[in-house]
Amino acid sequence: MELIICTGLAIVLFACFAVGYKEGLRLGMRSAKGYEPKPIKSPVKVIKEAVQEHKAEKAAEEQAQAYDAFEAYDGYTEQERAWVRGDKK
Repeated sequence: MELIICTGLAIVLFACFAVGYKEGLRLGMRSAKGYEPKPIKSPVKVIKEAVQEHKAEKAAEEQAQAYDAFEAYDGYTEQERAWVRGDKK
């Protein structure tokens, strides 16, 4: 059982080193060509931006609903519409 766990951990460790080497090589080659690496965002900033985008989308949706209601307003109540249609109560 320990052999299986050790082998699995060795594979995971090798994969981490391989991915790290590949990314480091890519970063070095891009910097040699003159490209600057992307700045790393902190998780707090990413979450704050996501929350602000969600609030902005929600506000835009509410505004769109209000605009649609304003465009659909014809000045009549439901009772008046029923009377015009000829519905009987």
